[in-house]
Amino acid sequence: MAPIISFVIPCKGRLDHLKETLPNLVDQESSEVVIVDYDCPDGTKEWVNHNYPRFIVEKVENRPEFNLSKARNIGLHRATGDWVFFLDADIFLSKDFVSGIKNTLSTNHYYLLGKERHIGSKGSVLVQREMALAIKGYDENYLGYSWEDIDFFTRLTYGGLSSQLLTEEPIGIITHSDDARVEHYDINRMQSISTNRLYTAVKRDLMRFYNNINLSNDVLVSLRNNCEQSVLNAIEKGEVTASLVTTLPEEKDVTTNRLPEYSLFRRRLHVEVQLWEPPVPRPDLD
Repeated sequence: MAPIISFVIPCKGRLDHLKETLPNLVDQESSEVVIVDYDCPDGTKEWVNHNYPRFIVEKVENRPEFNLSKARNIGLHRATGDWVFFLDADIFLSKDFVSGIKNTLSTNHYYLLGKERHIGSKGSVLVQREMALAIKGYDENYLGYSWEDIDFFTRLTYGGLSSQLLTEEPIGIITHSDDARVEHYDINRMQSISTNRLYTAVKRDLMRFYNNINLSNDVLVSLRNNCEQSVLNAIEKGEVTASLVTTLPEEKDVTTNRLPEYSLFRRRLHVEVQLWEPPVPRPDLD
């Protein structure tokens, strides 16, 4: 019998966090745990196999730079549960988490974790496995830190689901610095966040225009590269915004069946976003 929930937890240099959070997942009702060891430098696969032999570990080798979307997709394709819970290694759940939510789940929704929406839990989401597969999982063109979760939620929404908050709260989140969040990304933080933000905005409008949440990967690769170049150009010029202008096909060449509550009849799509800058540290006050 398939488990109700598959916990999918990517890991890149977070073994210390797993040692604290995994014990609460051992006895979860009707569940499985899938750890994606994304070329971890600290022997995650070996440690998990030794201490939690029932857990599934997918090992990815020769990947020094972390790609969170790819790691989550690897876990998604290994999972067998009716629902998949994409969870970070630093989140504590209660030991009876599954039993507390299993009778509240609806196939009309995807579920976000935490009423307070703590920054450490914002990327966690519970969704039907078949729906996650139908929208082709996470977009692996997101490089560096942030926005891949917003894109995933957007496509789930365009696919007909609405978001709900889970009735169960996380019982704790391991705090760590922003530097730790980006430790294994080989890209400037400002550049990656700004590029991903612009890419998300343009991609969202193109999905609406074409009434298609599964744009071809060739289109997405080209779009991501163009967004990155736009951001690099803006940074080089010292500008505070980056923009991308896309020429759209003639109206007759695309479907007229728009996504709900949206219409776009412009020939040129102009998207502009403000470049992300790290916050300035507050001076110490005497």
